[in-house]
Amino acid sequence: MITKEAVRIQEISDTIDGLNAINNPHCNLSIWNREISHEMKSYIDILVQKTFTSQSKKDELNGSLRELLASLPYSSHPGYQEFFQDIQLLYGFMQQLSRNPNPKIHLALIHQTQCPLFHVDFNHLRLICTYKGKGTQWIEEENSDRRHLGCGRNEEVVRDLNLIHQAKQTSVAILKGERFPGNMGYGIIHKSPELEEGESRLFLRIESSPSYNL
Repeated sequence: MITKEAVRIQEISDTIDGLNAINNPHCNLSIWNREISHEMKSYIDILVQKTFTSQSKKDELNGSLRELLASLPYSSHPGYQEFFQDIQLLYGFMQQLSRNPNPKIHLALIHQTQCPLFHVDFNHLRLICTYKGKGTQWIEEENSDRRHLGCGRNEEVVRDLNLIHQAKQTSVAILKGERFPGNMGYGIIHKSPELEEGESRLFLRIESSPSYNL
């Protein structure tokens, strides 16, 4: 039985300030639904089509914010500056939210499903923005059975597979993990979206602390 104290909520907003709802002790996911400009979408399309041309399953840029931004190509493209500033905005927001001056940042293009099983993260906070492709999937507390986390079968963790939520493309999500103070046992249950053959996903991830998955 899920007690009143155990219930965790998810907050969805159309402003960046809405992401601060993650500070609510009972909130384990906050989402900012937003639209980006045509120029920025065009720049992202070029990144996906031309930047990552190797045959490897995953191409990535990570390290410090300065290193990542310095690695961005096609600086003459009309959407370059906006994409550059968007990453700076999200990094700065995560610095302030987590009170960590040096969050770990990671920009990657993947061509296969990364984390197919619903799980929780043993970290504090994680920001995820899928710039291109399918967004992160998650479930509400009432639709979960945490006893089966780690069993290797989504159907044991999710009570109703028809009630799985998915973040929208370009939306920004803040996921609260098990190591956030007071949140042990209540990390948001989520997974990567399933990618079909020929599909890809370009996403930004910013970690407030080291993490590992269950």
